[in-house]
Amino acid sequence: MSVEENLTHADGSRVTVLSSVSPLEDNEGRAFGTLGIFHDVTDLKRAQAHATGLAQLIRESPSEIYIFDAESFGIVEANMGVCDNLGYTRNELLTMTPMDFSEGIDEYELRNTLNEAIDNDTLKCCFNAYHARRDGTSYPVQIDAHWAAFENKWVYVAFVKDLTEHQALQRQLTQAQKLESMGHMAAGIAHEINTPMQCVSGNVEFLMSSYDRLFKLTDHLVNLARDPQLRPDERAEQVERILEESRYHRIQENTPDAIRDASVAVQRVIEIVRAMKSMAHPGHKDCAEMDINDLLEKASVITRNRWKYVAELELDLDTNLPSVQGFPAELSQVFTNILVNAADAIAESVNRGDTGTIRAITRCTGGQVQISVQDTGCGMDEQTTHRVFDQFFTTKDVGKGTGLGLALSYDIVHNKHHGHIDVRSEVGVGTTFLITLPIRQPESKRPTPPADTGSLTTTAADAVFPLQTS
Repeated sequence: MSVEENLTHADGSRVTVLSSVSPLEDNEGRAFGTLGIFHDVTDLKRAQAHATGLAQLIRESPSEIYIFDAESFGIVEANMGVCDNLGYTRNELLTMTPMDFSEGIDEYELRNTLNEAIDNDTLKCCFNAYHARRDGTSYPVQIDAHWAAFENKWVYVAFVKDLTEHQALQRQLTQAQKLESMGHMAAGIAHEINTPMQCVSGNVEFLMSSYDRLFKLTDHLVNLARDPQLRPDERAEQVERILEESRYHRIQENTPDAIRDASVAVQRVIEIVRAMKSMAHPGHKDCAEMDINDLLEKASVITRNRWKYVAELELDLDTNLPSVQGFPAELSQVFTNILVNAADAIAESVNRGDTGTIRAITRCTGGQVQISVQDTGCGMDEQTTHRVFDQFFTTKDVGKGTGLGLALSYDIVHNKHHGHIDVRSEVGVGTTFLITLPIRQPESKRPTPPADTGSLTTTAADAVFPLQTS
């Protein structure tokens, strides 16, 4: 018989042993002693306690952790976090597959994603999805899955993170950065509005003065017409005198120009206000049809006071560019950020009085819309280029940049629009931002998984938009 017991060494340390005691007998069956065998199982007991504690931590974790069969995709284990978040019991979950509560993902797509990770020898993958609760509500999640052996079979272990709060904070951060950008440009925008309003004010003042003169002129002409004592030649002479005194010919000549100039100035103000409104609006949750050319033109209006003193802005826009599905307010923010950065880069590189060039190009190729924004600014070295999309990274002076603009732009293009944004730069030559957007968004609600913002790729856009070198 084996017995587990605790023993104490001479030095006071305690060990756990498994003891087995049996009698020793002579040839005649008489007992003459006892044989004791002791196995030190201290390490085994510690490992068992560690495994038990770890299993309990995993089982009670509020994060969703589940294991599903690599072949059938049937769930073989799920912790309390899965049960609490989805609203199913553990026994119910053991009869389900991940596709039963993952919106927008079918078995073929999921199997391809997981198999690709195996083929690449990474044995793990990360992607985003929406999980549907038993009550019909859904929530965004990030899934980290890896291949492993469990109970003598191959399985996938999935760690699921609820992104609801993360996405809410991200929306708030995006809106805050958008309003911060508007704040930085407020003085310039006020100047842009003030200039045409001064034009309106001056022309309205002229028209009011002309209005008074014309009514006085009308009164004089009516009196002349009613005077029966005046001969025709006297009446004509007095009409000419009154017209001269009232400066009628000047009013006749300048009034159309005043009205036209005031109208143009008012349209300029309307254009600025509309552009501001389109950028400051928090946007909608659902995709909408976007006119990329219009968004670029509005971004150029908003940022005009930032670039007009240091650069010439050239818009080379494809007039046959198709509309794109996406989020207009967010994409307007991307274009604004890039144009402001281009203007700032040129301001650092040109001498006072000189100007650089910002060139925005749009093209359609292969079911995608490509946007290139090139500048002849100071450019960036390779180390800086690889960090431009990192959060809180900025090369600007304190108070002039938060390091959030391009990080949020990256998120908007990659995660919200399933596109790509790349940057190429050369010190002393300039910088080119390349944005590629699909014309139609995928039917699935699943957003693109976050990518490594430190890596830059060369795309087909390189052939369409070569780096500006002059």
